Amino acid sequence: MSMDEIRATSDQLAELALLRPSWESPGDFRPVSPEAGLRALLQRRQSELVRQQQQIAEAQAAIAGLVSEYADHRPWGRTGTDSLLGMDEVQATVRHRSASS
Repeated sequence: MSMDEIRATSDQLAELALLRPSWESPGDFRPVSPEAGLRALLQRRQSELVRQQQQIAEAQAAIAGLVSEYADHRPWGRTGTDSLLGMDEVQATVRHRSASS
């Protein structure tokens, strides 16, 4: 292997937590057991997933707020009856009500 290939492979193994910096020889790396390295990799991925789930929950809350605000400003529906003008409004209302059922 060329030195560039060795560096690239070493970088990949370090990213996967299968190599760690050496305490005894700064600048060198030591292998990590695959079990420990893969466990660390899995923990990182789980943390990323939790972060993404939090972002999705925040986005859902923001969307719910916008939908509620939009519903409060609609000119129809406040008296218990809706006036729908055109097929686009009819279909949008049907989709909205079927989604919220």
